[in-house]
Amino acid sequence: MAPAQSFLLNTGRRIPTVGLGVYKTPADQCVSLVREALNVGYRHIDSAALYYNEEEVCEGISQWLAEDPSRKREDIFYTTKIGDPFHGYEKTKNAIRGSLEKARKIGYIDLILIHSPQSDGERRHGSWKALEEAYEAGTVKNIGVSNYGIKHLKELLAYPDLKVRPAINQFELHPWLQRPELVGFCREHDIAVEAYSPLARGQKVADPVVVKIDRHQGPAGPEPRRVRLRPGPRGPRDSQRPRGKLYQRLGPDNVSFGL
Repeated sequence: MAPAQSFLLNTGRRIPTVGLGVYKTPADQCVSLVREALNVGYRHIDSAALYYNEEEVCEGISQWLAEDPSRKREDIFYTTKIGDPFHGYEKTKNAIRGSLEKARKIGYIDLILIHSPQSDGERRHGSWKALEEAYEAGTVKNIGVSNYGIKHLKELLAYPDLKVRPAINQFELHPWLQRPELVGFCREHDIAVEAYSPLARGQKVADPVVVKIDRHQGPAGPEPRRVRLRPGPRGPRDSQRPRGKLYQRLGPDNVSFGL
Protein backbone atom coordinates (compact mmCIF):
# COMPACT_ATOMS: atom_id res chain seq x y z
CA MET A 1 0.00 0.00 0.00
CA ALA A 2 1.62 3.26 -1.13
CA PRO A 3 2.57 5.49 1.83
CA ALA A 4 1.41 8.63 -0.04
CA GLN A 5 -2.10 7.19 -0.29
CA SER A 6 -2.32 5.76 3.20
CA PHE A 7 -1.69 6.52 6.86
CA LEU A 8 0.16 4.58 9.51
CA LEU A 9 -1.92 3.19 12.38
CA ASN A 10 -0.66 2.57 15.91
CA THR A 11 -0.47 -1.14 15.04
CA GLY A 12 2.20 -0.45 12.42
CA ARG A 13 -0.23 -1.23 9.60
CA ARG A 14 -1.50 1.27 7.05
CA ILE A 15 -5.03 2.40 6.14
CA PRO A 16 -5.89 4.06 2.80
CA THR A 17 -6.55 7.78 2.91
CA VAL A 18 -10.06 7.43 1.44
CA GLY A 19 -12.52 4.56 1.69
CA LEU A 20 -15.92 3.70 0.27
CA GLY A 21 -18.77 3.06 2.71
CA VAL A 22 -21.53 0.70 1.57
CA TYR A 23 -24.19 1.76 4.06
CA LYS A 24 -27.68 1.32 2.55
CA THR A 25 -26.22 -0.43 -0.50
CA PRO A 26 -28.43 -3.44 -1.35
CA ALA A 27 -26.56 -6.72 -1.06
CA ASP A 28 -27.41 -7.70 -4.63
CA GLN A 29 -25.59 -4.60 -5.91
CA CYS A 30 -22.49 -4.86 -3.74
CA VAL A 31 -20.43 -7.30 -5.80
CA SER A 32 -20.50 -5.15 -8.92
CA LEU A 33 -20.23 -1.90 -6.95
CA VAL A 34 -17.14 -3.04 -5.07
CA ARG A 35 -15.44 -4.26 -8.23
CA GLU A 36 -16.11 -0.96 -9.97
CA ALA A 37 -14.93 1.02 -6.93
CA LEU A 38 -11.66 -0.91 -6.90
CA ASN A 39 -11.30 -0.35 -10.64
CA VAL A 40 -11.49 3.44 -10.24
CA GLY A 41 -8.94 3.50 -7.44
CA TYR A 42 -10.55 2.78 -4.07
CA ARG A 43 -8.57 0.42 -1.85
CA HIS A 44 -10.67 0.58 1.32
CA ILE A 45 -14.22 -0.80 1.50
CA ASP A 46 -16.21 -0.22 4.70
CA SER A 47 -19.11 -2.51 5.62
CA ALA A 48 -20.85 -3.60 8.84
CA ALA A 49 -22.86 -6.49 10.20
CA LEU A 50 -25.93 -4.25 10.27
CA TYR A 51 -25.50 -3.33 6.60
CA TYR A 52 -26.30 -6.95 5.71
CA ASN A 53 -23.86 -6.97 2.80
CA GLU A 54 -20.57 -8.20 4.28
CA GLU A 55 -20.43 -11.40 2.25
CA GLU A 56 -21.22 -9.61 -1.01
CA VAL A 57 -18.56 -6.97 -0.34
CA CYS A 58 -15.98 -9.70 0.26
CA GLU A 59 -17.12 -11.53 -2.87
CA GLY A 60 -16.56 -8.35 -4.88
CA ILE A 61 -13.07 -7.97 -3.44
CA SER A 62 -12.32 -11.64 -4.12
CA GLN A 63 -13.47 -11.43 -7.73
CA TRP A 64 -11.47 -8.27 -8.35
CA LEU A 65 -8.31 -9.83 -6.95
CA ALA A 66 -8.81 -12.96 -9.05
CA GLU A 67 -9.02 -10.98 -12.29
CA ASP A 68 -5.32 -10.09 -12.26
CA PRO A 69 -2.55 -12.11 -10.59
CA SER A 70 -0.58 -8.91 -9.95
CA ARG A 71 -3.26 -7.69 -7.55
CA LYS A 72 -2.43 -8.37 -3.91
CA ARG A 73 -4.75 -8.90 -0.96
CA GLU A 74 -2.50 -6.78 1.26
CA ASP A 75 -3.21 -3.76 -0.96
CA ILE A 76 -6.93 -3.90 -0.06
CA PHE A 77 -8.31 -2.77 3.29
CA TYR A 78 -11.63 -4.25 4.42
CA THR A 79 -13.53 -2.91 7.43
CA THR A 80 -16.61 -4.26 9.17
CA LYS A 81 -18.32 -3.48 12.46
CA ILE A 82 -19.98 -5.16 15.42
CA GLY A 83 -23.54 -3.85 15.82
CA ASP A 84 -25.24 -2.86 19.06
CA PRO A 85 -27.30 -6.10 19.30
CA PHE A 86 -24.03 -8.06 19.50
CA HIS A 87 -22.40 -6.21 22.40
CA GLY A 88 -21.02 -8.31 25.25
CA TYR A 89 -18.15 -10.80 25.26
CA GLU A 90 -19.91 -13.94 23.99
CA LYS A 91 -22.16 -12.15 21.51
CA THR A 92 -19.23 -10.24 20.08
CA LYS A 93 -17.16 -13.42 19.77
CA ASN A 94 -20.00 -15.00 17.81
CA ALA A 95 -20.38 -11.89 15.66
CA ILE A 96 -16.67 -11.89 14.86
CA ARG A 97 -16.86 -15.55 13.84
CA GLY A 98 -19.80 -14.71 11.58
CA SER A 99 -17.97 -11.80 9.96
CA LEU A 100 -14.85 -13.93 9.44
CA GLU A 101 -16.95 -16.63 7.79
CA LYS A 102 -18.38 -14.04 5.41
CA ALA A 103 -14.82 -12.85 4.70
CA ARG A 104 -13.44 -16.36 4.13
CA LYS A 105 -12.69 -15.71 0.43
CA ILE A 106 -10.36 -12.83 1.29
CA GLY A 107 -8.63 -14.57 4.20
CA TYR A 108 -8.85 -12.04 7.00
CA ILE A 109 -10.42 -8.76 8.10
CA ASP A 110 -8.28 -5.64 8.16
CA LEU A 111 -10.35 -3.75 10.72
CA ILE A 112 -13.29 -4.48 13.01
CA LEU A 113 -14.94 -1.64 14.89
CA ILE A 114 -17.50 -1.55 17.68
CA HIS A 115 -20.19 0.23 15.68
CA SER A 116 -21.37 2.45 18.53
CA PRO A 117 -21.18 2.69 22.34
CA GLN A 118 -24.95 2.24 22.71
CA SER A 119 -24.96 -0.34 25.50
CA ASP A 120 -23.76 -0.46 29.10
CA GLY A 121 -20.18 -0.34 30.32
CA GLU A 122 -19.98 -4.04 31.14
CA ARG A 123 -21.02 -5.11 27.65
CA ARG A 124 -18.71 -2.58 25.98
CA HIS A 125 -15.86 -4.00 28.05
CA GLY A 126 -16.74 -7.56 27.05
CA SER A 127 -16.93 -6.60 23.39
CA TRP A 128 -13.50 -5.01 23.52
CA LYS A 129 -12.03 -8.10 25.17
CA ALA A 130 -13.44 -10.24 22.34
CA LEU A 131 -11.93 -7.90 19.75
CA GLU A 132 -8.56 -8.06 21.50
CA GLU A 133 -8.63 -11.85 21.28
CA ALA A 134 -9.40 -11.73 17.55
CA TYR A 135 -6.53 -9.28 17.06
CA GLU A 136 -4.13 -11.47 19.02
CA ALA A 137 -5.22 -14.49 16.96
CA GLY A 138 -4.23 -12.64 13.79
CA THR A 139 -7.54 -13.08 11.98
CA VAL A 140 -8.31 -9.38 12.48
CA LYS A 141 -5.40 -7.05 11.79
CA ASN A 142 -6.67 -3.91 13.53
CA ILE A 143 -9.45 -3.14 16.02
CA GLY A 144 -11.17 0.09 16.91
CA VAL A 145 -14.38 1.88 17.72
CA SER A 146 -16.98 4.02 15.99
CA ASN A 147 -19.10 6.89 17.28
CA TYR A 148 -17.23 6.89 20.60
CA GLY A 149 -17.16 10.16 22.51
CA ILE A 150 -14.43 11.22 24.88
CA LYS A 151 -16.12 9.63 27.90
CA HIS A 152 -16.37 6.28 26.10
CA LEU A 153 -12.73 6.44 25.04
CA LYS A 154 -11.65 7.29 28.59
CA GLU A 155 -13.64 4.31 29.85
CA LEU A 156 -11.97 1.98 27.36
CA LEU A 157 -8.45 3.27 27.98
CA ALA A 158 -8.98 2.76 31.72
CA TYR A 159 -9.84 -0.96 31.47
CA PRO A 160 -7.56 -2.67 34.02
CA ASP A 161 -7.01 -5.59 31.66
CA LEU A 162 -6.52 -3.50 28.51
CA LYS A 163 -4.08 -5.17 26.11
CA VAL A 164 -4.71 -3.42 22.79
CA ARG A 165 -5.53 0.24 22.33
CA PRO A 166 -8.00 1.26 19.61
CA ALA A 167 -6.33 1.89 16.28
CA ILE A 168 -9.21 4.05 15.03
CA ASN A 169 -12.24 6.01 16.15
CA GLN A 170 -14.63 6.47 13.22
CA PHE A 171 -17.22 9.22 13.57
CA GLU A 172 -19.02 11.86 11.53
CA LEU A 173 -16.68 14.73 10.78
CA HIS A 174 -16.75 17.50 8.18
CA PRO A 175 -16.43 21.32 8.03
CA TRP A 176 -19.91 21.72 9.51
CA LEU A 177 -19.21 19.27 12.35
CA GLN A 178 -15.57 19.70 13.28
CA ARG A 179 -15.53 18.28 16.85
CA PRO A 180 -12.10 19.67 17.82
CA GLU A 181 -12.15 18.30 21.38
CA LEU A 182 -12.80 14.73 20.23
CA VAL A 183 -10.26 14.97 17.41
CA GLY A 184 -7.70 16.37 19.84
CA PHE A 185 -8.31 13.61 22.39
CA CYS A 186 -7.87 10.91 19.74
CA ARG A 187 -4.63 12.41 18.50
CA GLU A 188 -3.33 12.81 22.05
CA HIS A 189 -3.85 9.08 22.60
CA ASP A 190 -2.53 7.98 19.19
CA ILE A 191 -5.95 6.89 17.93
CA ALA A 192 -6.51 7.56 14.24
CA VAL A 193 -9.50 9.70 13.31
CA GLU A 194 -11.61 8.27 10.50
CA ALA A 195 -14.32 10.62 9.22
CA TYR A 196 -17.54 9.23 7.85
CA SER A 197 -19.82 11.43 5.76
CA PRO A 198 -16.96 13.89 5.05
CA LEU A 199 -19.18 15.28 2.27
CA ALA A 200 -21.95 15.98 4.80
CA ARG A 201 -24.17 13.44 3.02
CA GLY A 202 -24.37 15.77 0.02
CA GLN A 203 -26.54 18.20 1.98
CA LYS A 204 -24.17 21.17 1.65
CA VAL A 205 -23.68 21.32 -2.12
CA ALA A 206 -25.41 24.71 -2.24
CA ASP A 207 -23.78 26.13 0.89
CA PRO A 208 -22.95 29.78 0.07
CA VAL A 209 -19.38 29.52 1.37
CA VAL A 210 -18.64 26.39 -0.67
CA VAL A 211 -20.19 27.90 -3.80
CA LYS A 212 -18.17 31.09 -3.30
CA ILE A 213 -14.93 29.13 -2.95
CA ASP A 214 -15.82 27.08 -6.00
CA ARG A 215 -16.46 30.20 -8.08
CA HIS A 216 -13.26 31.80 -6.81
CA GLN A 217 -11.31 28.89 -8.24
CA GLY A 218 -12.56 29.77 -11.71
CA PRO A 219 -13.71 27.42 -14.49
CA ALA A 220 -10.86 25.02 -13.84
CA GLY A 221 -11.44 24.98 -10.09
CA PRO A 222 -12.61 22.00 -8.07
CA GLU A 223 -16.23 20.98 -7.85
CA PRO A 224 -17.96 21.80 -4.52
CA ARG A 225 -17.76 18.23 -3.30
CA ARG A 226 -13.98 18.25 -3.76
CA VAL A 227 -13.73 21.60 -1.98
CA ARG A 228 -15.51 19.94 0.95
CA LEU A 229 -13.52 16.73 0.95
CA ARG A 230 -10.12 18.34 1.38
CA PRO A 231 -10.82 20.10 4.72
CA GLY A 232 -11.33 16.77 6.48
CA PRO A 233 -8.93 15.28 9.05
CA ARG A 234 -5.30 16.17 8.39
CA GLY A 235 -3.40 14.44 11.17
CA PRO A 236 -0.72 11.81 10.48
CA ARG A 237 -3.15 8.99 11.27
CA ASP A 238 -6.40 10.32 9.76
CA SER A 239 -8.57 9.09 6.89
CA GLN A 240 -11.96 9.67 5.35
CA ARG A 241 -14.81 7.39 4.37
CA PRO A 242 -17.40 8.78 1.96
CA ARG A 243 -20.66 6.89 2.11
CA GLY A 244 -22.62 5.11 -0.58
CA LYS A 245 -22.10 5.13 -4.34
CA LEU A 246 -19.67 8.01 -4.30
CA TYR A 247 -17.39 6.35 -6.83
CA GLN A 248 -20.04 6.97 -9.50
CA ARG A 249 -19.45 10.71 -9.08
CA LEU A 250 -15.72 10.78 -8.32
CA GLY A 251 -12.93 9.54 -10.54
CA PRO A 252 -9.49 8.26 -9.55
CA ASP A 253 -8.05 11.79 -9.22
CA ASN A 254 -10.38 12.38 -6.29
CA VAL A 255 -9.18 9.24 -4.59
CA SER A 256 -5.43 9.74 -4.63
CA PHE A 257 -4.89 13.05 -2.89
CA GLY A 258 -3.45 13.25 0.60
CA LEU A 259 -5.29 14.97 3.44
